[in-house]
Amino acid sequence: SDDPIIYRSGLELQFIEYCENSPMVAKWASESLQIPYYNRLLGRTQNYYPDYIIENDKGVRCIVEVKPYNQTIKPDVTDSTWLKEAWVVNVDKWKAAKAFADANDMKFIIVTEKFFE
Repeated sequence: SDDPIIYRSGLELQFIEYCENSPMVAKWASESLQIPYYNRLLGRTQNYYPDYIIENDKGVRCIVEVKPYNQTIKPDVTDSTWLKEAWVVNVDKWKAAKAFADANDMKFIIVTEKFFE
């Protein structure tokens, strides 16, 4: 499509390159889906735009979130407030994405730098 490709990190760029070069990825799009989720920090519903939607060579569609590994594990008490708050919001988003995926015959996956190792 002619839509601009959106990426916000080197990790996302790596994932785009993977999508472009992998024979297993038939189609992909960036930030093309809107999923409402309840943000516990703000106490209201907001929209979540997962990073990518991909369809593999078998027709399976996946919602993909690309995140540094350290943002995908629960922070401990010594971590920053920012990391703790980001974790709460991410958990809320990912729960909504998983429910959306389940309801729409899709999968939800989180890709970290470990995916490329």
